[in-house]
Amino acid sequence: MSTYWLRRKIEDETNAKTDRKDPVITINYSGGSLSVYCPNPSEYAVDSDVVKKAADLGAEIIAYASTWCKATYEAKQYGKSIGVDVMPYAGLFALLKRRGVLFIE
Repeated sequence: MSTYWLRRKIEDETNAKTDRKDPVITINYSGGSLSVYCPNPSEYAVDSDVVKKAADLGAEIIAYASTWCKATYEAKQYGKSIGVDVMPYAGLFALLKRRGVLFIE
């Protein structure tokens, strides 16, 4: 499952909840929700095809583990043009913090 690690991190360490789906999870928090696509291991290079797939599945964000995955410049630009943000998990966590999701220490 591509969303397993992220789902566990969100549910165990924040005040947000997820809908427990895969490959797009919805993160629900007091200020709203975000639909996040997590690439699977065969998508270790996020390109425009992965962005299109995520958009077709209804994702607003593609979040990936920077330890084994990368995103191309083309993917980031294409994502911007169709309203899908492409970012590593660290960027997603920063976004969630800015939106008031509390991380449990």
